[in-house]
Amino acid sequence: MKHLKLIYVLATTLLLSIFASGCIPNLPVGGIPTPQAQTDTTVVYRLLNKVVVDYNQTTNITEGIPIDIDSNGVNDLHFDSYNGNYGYGTANIYSYEGTELADKKDTSVTNSFRFIFNDVIDNTYFASSWLPFHSGYNTNGSQTLIAGFRLILNDGLHYGWIQLKRDVTFGGIPPWTKAQTIKLTVINYAYKKAPNVPIHAGKY
Repeated sequence: MKHLKLIYVLATTLLLSIFASGCIPNLPVGGIPTPQAQTDTTVVYRLLNKVVVDYNQTTNITEGIPIDIDSNGVNDLHFDSYNGNYGYGTANIYSYEGTELADKKDTSVTNSFRFIFNDVIDNTYFASSWLPFHSGYNTNGSQTLIAGFRLILNDGLHYGWIQLKRDVTFGGIPPWTKAQTIKLTVINYAYKKAPNVPIHAGKY
């Protein structure tokens, strides 16, 4: 009888261990998968790809195109160009009342207001109402940069970034070269829904 009880106990233990091990899920190949990054629902992001300056010395001048960042019916930014002599072409960024631009002034190089991807845009850099997006001297081609802005709304300051692309071509004989074409495109932008919260440049 004792032998039967022992066999019964051993058999029950074996069956329970097999059942328990069968309920443990196998890890995928490569170990525990990396969690997916969650979307930051506090950020409004828009892909625009809108030409806001299209200057051609001989055929076309499109200037002063505005954009309404937060779609409230009030324009926040507008743009124009300057094709000065001596090898420089500039696309200008202006803010209307209720919006401010961030001017870093932390470097002596051209377009010192630009932010690098993942830079923090906060109260440190404000306020400015005009930023000049300069070309290099007699430098044809494209350049892309990120500028910072903030919307001044009833509930506080909403920080954001805007990515811009400038294309320029030059003509003439140095040093009297002049920009023949200047095009500025708003690629995309983002801003914080929550007031008084910094945003990371280029991230949404």
